[in-house]
Amino acid sequence: MSIDWDSLVGSPVTGVFGESVQYTIFNGPTFPLTGNYTEGAVTEESLGEAVPSTITDPTLGVQISAFPAGYQPQQADTLGFVNPVSKVFETFVVKDVRTDGQGTAYLKLNFIG
Repeated sequence: MSIDWDSLVGSPVTGVFGESVQYTIFNGPTFPLTGNYTEGAVTEESLGEAVPSTITDPTLGVQISAFPAGYQPQQADTLGFVNPVSKVFETFVVKDVRTDGQGTAYLKLNFIG
């Protein structure tokens, strides 16, 4: 028996926790979608062992089914939304796309404005 993770898990989670996003395909159209945003912290030893630094890792979880037919999110796409942390409209570029094989893609983002 196959489980439809997209409809049983992805849709309810996005419906409750999702942020409204304006998504722009690189050299293509802009369309609305809903995604789950997080700024997970990452601790790095980039300044030496005595001075660890913590940076954020902005990530947007999206349902692949929310994209136009035949399209999956790609590097260099851009998106904007009101950041739930800063409460300010922010724009990001997609630097990496990681799919989970269950209908969700995790977009690793770079802040651009």
